[in-house]
Amino acid sequence: MSSPGVVCVPSSSTRSASTDSVCWKAFNTTHAAGNVTNVAGNFVNNVAGNVVNNPNVSMTRDEEKEIYKWLAAPDSSANFNAAQEKHHKNTGVWFLESEQFIRWKVTPSSALWINGTPGSGKTVLCSTAIKSIREGCAPGSAQAYFFFDSRSAETDQSLHHNMLRSLIKQLSRQSGCMPAALMTMYGHGDEKPSLAFLQLTLSKLIAVFEHTYIVIDALDECTDRGKLLTWIGDLLRQNTDQLHILFSSRREQEILRCFEPIASITHVSLAGASTNADIETYVDAMIATSWDAKTRARVKYVLMKGADGMFRWVSLQIDELLKCFTSCAVEEQLKLLPKDLNGMYERTLTCSANAKELKQLLIWLAFSVRQLLVEELAGVMAIDFSQKDTPTYNSGNLFFSPTHVLDLCTGFVTCVPISAGRVHRKDIYTHSREATDPGTVKLAHMSVKDYLVSERIKNGAASFFGISATLAHTKITATLAHTKITATSLAYLLHLGSLSSFSDEVTFTDFPLVRYAAENWLQHVGWGRSNEAPVWQLMICMFSRGHNALANCIELQDPHRRSRWGDSCSQTVREIKGTPPLYYASLLGMEELVKEILSRGEDVQARGGPCDNALQAASYHGHEGVVQILLEHGAHVNTHGGKYTNALRAAFHGGHVNVARLLLEHEADVTVREERRGTLLQEAARHGDFATVQLLLEHGADANAPAGQSYGTALQNASGCDNYDLVRLLLQHKADVNAPPGPEGPALQIASGRGELNIVRLLLEHGADVEAPAGPKGTALQNASGCDNYDLVQLLLEHKADVNAPAGREGTSLQVASCRGEIDIVRLLLEHGADVGAPAGPKGTALQNASRGGEYDLVRLLLEHKADVNAPAIFEDTSLQVASYRGEIDIVQLLLEHGADANAPAGYVGTALQAAIIWPHPSAFRQYHLGWTPRFGSIEPETLREESSRSCAIVRLLLERGAEVNAPSGMNGTALQIASGCGEIDIVRLLLEHHADVNAPPGPKGTALQAVISWADPDELQQQYSPPQSMLTLFRRDERKIEKLLCDEASLRGHAIVRLLLEHGADANADAIAPEERDRLLAARSVFFQRAGPNDETTVLQMATYFGECDIVRLLVEHDADVNALGGRYGTALLCASQRGDEASVRLMLERGAVMGPQEAEAFIFKQEKERNHAEILQLLLDSEAGVDREWLYRKRVEWFRGGRVTAEDYDSIEYWRDAYGWRGAYDPYAYNIWPAKELGAR
Repeated sequence: MSSPGVVCVPSSSTRSASTDSVCWKAFNTTHAAGNVTNVAGNFVNNVAGNVVNNPNVSMTRDEEKEIYKWLAAPDSSANFNAAQEKHHKNTGVWFLESEQFIRWKVTPSSALWINGTPGSGKTVLCSTAIKSIREGCAPGSAQAYFFFDSRSAETDQSLHHNMLRSLIKQLSRQSGCMPAALMTMYGHGDEKPSLAFLQLTLSKLIAVFEHTYIVIDALDECTDRGKLLTWIGDLLRQNTDQLHILFSSRREQEILRCFEPIASITHVSLAGASTNADIETYVDAMIATSWDAKTRARVKYVLMKGADGMFRWVSLQIDELLKCFTSCAVEEQLKLLPKDLNGMYERTLTCSANAKELKQLLIWLAFSVRQLLVEELAGVMAIDFSQKDTPTYNSGNLFFSPTHVLDLCTGFVTCVPISAGRVHRKDIYTHSREATDPGTVKLAHMSVKDYLVSERIKNGAASFFGISATLAHTKITATLAHTKITATSLAYLLHLGSLSSFSDEVTFTDFPLVRYAAENWLQHVGWGRSNEAPVWQLMICMFSRGHNALANCIELQDPHRRSRWGDSCSQTVREIKGTPPLYYASLLGMEELVKEILSRGEDVQARGGPCDNALQAASYHGHEGVVQILLEHGAHVNTHGGKYTNALRAAFHGGHVNVARLLLEHEADVTVREERRGTLLQEAARHGDFATVQLLLEHGADANAPAGQSYGTALQNASGCDNYDLVRLLLQHKADVNAPPGPEGPALQIASGRGELNIVRLLLEHGADVEAPAGPKGTALQNASGCDNYDLVQLLLEHKADVNAPAGREGTSLQVASCRGEIDIVRLLLEHGADVGAPAGPKGTALQNASRGGEYDLVRLLLEHKADVNAPAIFEDTSLQVASYRGEIDIVQLLLEHGADANAPAGYVGTALQAAIIWPHPSAFRQYHLGWTPRFGSIEPETLREESSRSCAIVRLLLERGAEVNAPSGMNGTALQIASGCGEIDIVRLLLEHHADVNAPPGPKGTALQAVISWADPDELQQQYSPPQSMLTLFRRDERKIEKLLCDEASLRGHAIVRLLLEHGADANADAIAPEERDRLLAARSVFFQRAGPNDETTVLQMATYFGECDIVRLLVEHDADVNALGGRYGTALLCASQRGDEASVRLMLERGAVMGPQEAEAFIFKQEKERNHAEILQLLLDSEAGVDREWLYRKRVEWFRGGRVTAEDYDSIEYWRDAYGWRGAYDPYAYNIWPAKELGAR
């Protein structure tokens, strides 16, 4: 499937048919999975094993993780799995087989709304639909789902924007690549995406697939329902053909008003006959083994009569009925059946023998900010509220087992296994031994929470359990409930105030609620009443000096937010404990608490914390009220210190202009200057913060303050921010347009380099010097010449910019424009007298730059203007050498026609002939097309073959023009050595036909013969033809097969080149390094035992042996390679083959008279990482007359043992040789008594 608008990045995620997979079976048909299609070598994998064609750009695994981490999408798979567990076999079939559902699956831009009363099975039916879609949607389709869930105060699954994030992530993972829409939204990951951007991105992703199925459950549980309903309406009005959306909710008036006008929505109501069949099937299954037939029939009749489509009501009734063991008890229970869910809840609550404990648990379950582990919920009971003053910790209130909370809350809760939930125990604490690992616990149904905060409970028999709540915009804000949770959390933490830290595992095990309390109490304070008892007294105690509880909380959950630009504050444990409580009270914005602390004599200027003092902390977090209080109590507004220097700069980094204004009204100093960042005005201008700059200027900030070490003047900084109004504001305040340049140059040059035409025009109108000396990147004209902005260059030329000013960092204006391939700008510059023959800049002459970029028309234009075709560059590469290195055959021919010297001295890439051969090598190809950063997947084989053919054609063309085939070796070797080292057999053959010297002195990779052997190494080939392990692969299983085929083909080419070179007289015994270097290595015999690379092997035979190329070893031996030649880290080829475990090569060399001396034998025997056939090879050496001397070996082992060199592993090996090969008699190890007594005793 080729999808426009998608940048394909192979996903690193493990995909399966059961999770976020692309659906690949056609409806009512069978589709063969596992097919692979290859179009021009492009592969993209979908989940079911199909491969579809798509252009691709890969990224590292870490980069992909970073994008998804930034997206912060919640996972609702736990809800899906829980709903599937509740699904009863053979229920929901009526819906899957209904005309509405079948038509929805195949109709473009269709919507299906499942609506019903609470407990009618909407969530389970949605999960059934999801499963059906997964199992039966067509190729090229995708599906995503989301379950809204408001059973607690947790917002992960109750907010509209979180739903969008989740759907985006699921669809992105199914596209087989990282979608361009998501990458665009991500940008640099500096800012969180807006709601509009999320909605736009999702719309683009929906359009990527042929069919996109989206299922959303429980719209009524979304806390910002208005935004959600508006989005659904807008989405359906777009008439996106690919979209099939299914959603469920209660039949509420707000939702009805939104959906009724939309004709494309099909309504499915779960009431009456539509669900009765499912309920009847469920009842039959649940009571099948209970009571007698008559009683079962009676129970079924009563339940079906009262069900009214409510699965949950029936389920709760059956739970109660199954506790009856006589027909009379069953009948009595049937008479007491409540008529609805609320009646069931009321009866259960009023029958509880532990009302006080149950209410406390229900409050936590309904209003905790995340799911609670069973141990955490049980820990709530430790806080005793019976005392009049403040709640206290009482271990006697704890249950004997944490799982007792499940018994107490029967009927109201459900458990989610740790593996399925969003809370991971390893992130909280080690699970206590008493629990049975039931996982997390949550309210069983949204109707439970609805009842607890309803008006009905207040006036009914269960009024004790009512939770006072206010309803505003459909979001429940239970003030008293959050106050209760706050008090519980603070009392729990204060009990542990004597501990030096909360970070040890024992604390989390013995006091399981500590992490939740430490991390979330502040959030509950904001929702509750912090200035009332008992929370107020607890908070005062918490923020008292000398108490560890606050410091321990900060250690677990640092309250410092990140600044607007992502930098964060960090503290050591020691620093946290040394920070005054006033600092944290100010940081958290607790106005009343700040007043209380100050009233007790706390020094308002007390130092400590990353922001240095309370005023800076409050300013950084934007707490204007706290800032006012601190200033009224004498806080010095200009105190210097901390991460942000002063309060004014802290307010700026936090993004709080209102606080900055307040500080300025109290005479904050706007002239304070940092050595690196300069003044606050300069820093604000650099970030394009118009409001802050305007505020600072109004209060006397100097627009012309000198530049800092890292930043320029305010105007220079603003000129690079694409903010015209900001630049104009500074100019209106008399900013010097020609101020001395800062680190990035004058304002005009900075704006020119950014391509800011309007800002450049504004600066010129205010007298900017167009002829100012070149800054770090060159003159204004040079900077503009590389920006693809013709009008900007023309404007500067109209203002008399010097077209031939001395070269800047990238060269003259003409050279910069040529490097960027800007032919129109080059023509404009030439019309204004640009010197086409100017000396080469850092990247070369204009002609060399154009040749490097493959710009044929631009090269021809420069040649028409008499560009010197043979001018040397800064690296001494001529234009012909550059074009040859880039594989630009048309430009090579054009340059040759204009007199380019094919035999110019070798430059950085060698002669033209040498450079042309390097081009098709994967490393050169990747570097050119993908830059120095290796953001790539596997290079397609067809692409490399095409480039190889181009290279061969250039070589042929150069040879025809008289290129010297045996020109002195460049940095990469002679032409033949390069071609051999790249596996280019056609070029090797062509060079040999032109009498290339096969025995030319060795280059960096040795002789031609050694270069090809090194290239044919399987590890080297794999590195060339596939990405590094840190990179993603497109389709791991099949890509491995492709890599193997490529490597096998390359290996065959390597063997053919070796044979070809040998046939042309290549010396099989030539040294790979200069003779003097070889003598030095041979003199240092310890080189045998040092770690070294394969290029340390000094003969071709040693290299072939090292790489395990047995066929090449045979070829070399047949061509008289010296099997006993010394050199390399192993000393001889025989030792190398032995060490590498290459038994075939060992046999081959022994047959040719190879000899292993004592020193080599000792190195082999004591090899640290022995091959599996180590003993077999040793025996092969022992059996050979040219191999290891048995008597020498036996004598030496006594010496080795006494010297401590014989290990247990060596002992076992020698024992193996003795038993297997009859080492007895004179060689009996016991005769010398060398083995440890323990071993002797064992025998």
